[in-house]
Amino acid sequence: MLRALGHPTSLAGLLLGLAAAVVAGQLAQRAIGWLLRVRFAPSEQAGALRYVDPFGIVAAAIGGVGWGTTLRPAGRARAGAGRACLCLLAAPIGAAAAAAACLVGYVADGGSRATVAAVTVGDVLPGALLPAGQAVLLCAGLEAIAIAILLLVPLPPLPGWRVLCTLVRPTLGWQRVQFQLEERNIGVAILLAISVIPPSGPGPILVRILDAIVGAILNAAA
Repeated sequence: MLRALGHPTSLAGLLLGLAAAVVAGQLAQRAIGWLLRVRFAPSEQAGALRYVDPFGIVAAAIGGVGWGTTLRPAGRARAGAGRACLCLLAAPIGAAAAAAACLVGYVADGGSRATVAAVTVGDVLPGALLPAGQAVLLCAGLEAIAIAILLLVPLPPLPGWRVLCTLVRPTLGWQRVQFQLEERNIGVAILLAISVIPPSGPGPILVRILDAIVGAILNAAA
């Protein structure tokens, strides 16, 4: 997002997309948890901080796409594995819903559907040369849908990783992998590395991968 500092409307849109994706994700998790009677582990933070993941903010600032905190179902009983997975997957679904709302708003404000299908997060990071309202909504929608896809990646601390942990039997080998990725923060290190490398050229590895997936989804939906 630092690349968008020269374009305040684009920066505002990217920040809006990040906030909307994180908040909508948690709201969706709470709604599904209430329906399925799944309890969540208590948050370590209070107020607005319960949405903030420091590493996710760093990734967003440097690479353009980051993440916030998501709710973790309490307990590890395998009998409730299916319900726990649904609660975890509600986070990317909520983020995708926020993205859809922003993109629909962009089109309703006079934006082109062809632009939605053709433009990606990597394209708007340096700034979107559009009217202010359209720039904010387009950037927010692209950021939110990129986050929705990112949340499915099976690396901690993302929900995709927790889904994998819920489904995998805890063998000794798996516990070693889990220790390395979670307790030693290797999973976070991998996410931060691909959010930064390479620092120049067409953009970080993570943004390019997400752009390819987002482009395919928006082309299919257009």
